[in-house]
Amino acid sequence: MPSNYCFCVPRRRLSKITEGPPILRRDGTTILYSHLYEIEDQAALETAWKVLREEIRKSAVEVGLTCYRVGLYWKWIEREPSASPPQGTSLDGSANRWERQYDFRILDRLIDYLAELKSETGLPLTVVFTVGMKAPAWPEFYLPRVWESKAKTDPRHGARGGDISLLPGLAEASLEFAAAALRHITGSEGPSDEAARVATRRDAWRALAREVQLENEPFDKSGPEDWWLGRPYCLKLKALIHEVCGTTMEVPSEEAPWFPAASAGAASASKATSSASPAIPTPEAAAGTREAGGGSKGLVTVQRLLMVNLWSDWQLFGSKRVGARHFSLENAIACADIVGLDVYEVHGADPQLGAALAWGGRKVRTEWFPRYVEKRLLEEGRDPALALWIAEFQAESWNDLQFTPEHFRSLSDKLDRVNCKLYWKLDPKWCGTQPAVWAAIGERIKLATREKKQSSKEAEKPTANSEAREAAGLEEQREKETEEKKQ
Repeated sequence: MPSNYCFCVPRRRLSKITEGPPILRRDGTTILYSHLYEIEDQAALETAWKVLREEIRKSAVEVGLTCYRVGLYWKWIEREPSASPPQGTSLDGSANRWERQYDFRILDRLIDYLAELKSETGLPLTVVFTVGMKAPAWPEFYLPRVWESKAKTDPRHGARGGDISLLPGLAEASLEFAAAALRHITGSEGPSDEAARVATRRDAWRALAREVQLENEPFDKSGPEDWWLGRPYCLKLKALIHEVCGTTMEVPSEEAPWFPAASAGAASASKATSSASPAIPTPEAAAGTREAGGGSKGLVTVQRLLMVNLWSDWQLFGSKRVGARHFSLENAIACADIVGLDVYEVHGADPQLGAALAWGGRKVRTEWFPRYVEKRLLEEGRDPALALWIAEFQAESWNDLQFTPEHFRSLSDKLDRVNCKLYWKLDPKWCGTQPAVWAAIGERIKLATREKKQSSKEAEKPTANSEAREAAGLEEQREKETEEKKQ
């Protein structure tokens, strides 16, 4: 094992992470749909949509997934910017603002279908939206062609391995895209759009949206150019997300354990500015009155959490570009509420490393580094049960390496203590090619569900027994009092 893997590795296994009420498990996946933008033939597009919808339905109804990560692909949503942005481009709508053209039709269809599936099945489906320059799947950066060309021809800011957010004008253009995309899916675009469609989309957003992911692995090198994104840009994106989506939301009471409770001041401020995006009420909640806590009947006001994901590895070498250990992790903690780890049992470099080095790499990725992240979150005063996700649980085979159900079960055992996991990926190009892996995922979810029900029953038994004893004692007391009165 190389020395890189041995530096300050935590040796002890963490004890039980949380005390108090149990945290709900969340099992999900990433929906890859960007290929739909490339299909020009309408009949072929409808066929592709049918395949994708069937796979989503099976993943929810048969496998048991309830949480879906959906990326907002800048390259495809803003396909042909009308012109290069002039110097001094502004986000405030001034005359110097260049014209932007967005196409949200495919994204709208996906959101509408997920909302329809949730309503039809009654399953607690939720969505994590990924916003920014980067989105799930290679090459990670999805820049419009005009920006990709500028980046590749800028010898200073577009250099290989550099912080691409420093390219003049790129960060501002990305933030404007993010604002437009979030305002579109939240239904807050303004009077120019058709009112009925805005209301429908707003309801779909409220029904589905929970967390928002800030970029995709922003602090890790990605793509053929090894670009990454700096903290100043990511903090601006964080502020924008809070501005558009709000810092709080209302969720059904059964989802409340997933989120920290909102402070009274934050909830009031969010309601006063109408910036919060509450979940769609159940029929019972909609018919109810407002409760004292400020939420609708049956709903609870909680914090809207932001996530930053990163490659799960011992980052002494992974972040050497800035000479700082755990660069990606420390920036993720600074910019988001949730740290999402991308954990891979099968790695594209493993065959070249040899058995011993490949074993060491897996140990670091799947065991040692996740434990170190738990330790850091605890040091920051955060509950890892809420603040640690597996954002990518082996999201691809990696250069056609075989990822088997045995690999999945091994990785599941190592990461079982993490409550929120996004498995594999829904990619129509792969649909039907890995049924054994999906079957193993479904088995694991069903097993966890049975164990949860069993533990709930066992927890209820002492309460039931104590209530029975208390009732028997009260009855005995009443009988004594009756006898005394007769005497």
